[in-house]
Parts: sequence; structure tokens; C-alpha cells
Amino acid sequence: MRYSKKTMNRVRITMVKTITVLMLLMFILSICAADVWNPWLVFTAYLISGGWLFLVAYANGYVMDTKPWFERLKREGYDLH
Repeated sequence: MRYSKKTMNRVRITMVKTITVLMLLMFILSICAADVWNPWLVFTAYLISGGWLFLVAYANGYVMDTKPWFERLKREGYDLH
């Protein structure tokens, strides 16, 4: 079955947002459980979720002095010079 590009784009965006919310919850839980559970398990969850959150922030232009950041500022109408 073929879906339109618009439908597939909505599905992708929804999936990324859902994964990002789950990773944010996992990040917060791993920080809270640092002294309670197995430290390697918590550290691994912390790294995976932190890496995901960083990649999403970078791709959406929320990391300063990167190409996506300048493109986002230009789109929002800020004068860069």
C-alpha cells in the first residue's frame, strides 16, 4: 500500500516526537536513579538518552554556532549582521 509523502512525513514527525518524549523521561529517570540501581545500566541509559536529545536539538537548530542554528535564526527573521 502506498501512502502520500505528507502522510509519511506526519508519521515520521510523530515518531520522532514520541521517541524524544520517552528519551526525556528516561534521561530524567536515569539521573534520579543514579545511586539506586546498577550504575552501568543507569550510565548507559543516561548516555543513550542524552545522545538522542542532543541529536534532536542539533537537527532542529537549538545548538549555538552551528549551521542549523544560523538557518533557524534566519528563518525566524533575526538579523545576523
